[in-house]
Amino acid sequence: MVVRGYTIGYGIGSPHAQTIKVDYKQRYYSIENLDPSSHYVITLKAFNNVGEGIPVYESAITRPQSGRTPTHSPTP
Repeated sequence: MVVRGYTIGYGIGSPHAQTIKVDYKQRYYSIENLDPSSHYVITLKAFNNVGEGIPVYESAITRPQSGRTPTHSPTP
């Protein structure tokens, strides 16, 4: 069977919150605008004219937010 593309699913705790379909030629994809310090579940499935294949699951935790502004400035 010929792969026609890939379905990427992701979300906090579940891969079903967001779904993206990409072309079979695409070899990477960056998921952007994720919440800091959150546990995401990601799935990848190939698809063709017959349907979708067996999903591969992965989980990841995003980094804490950086560059926070101090809540108060020291008095000189």
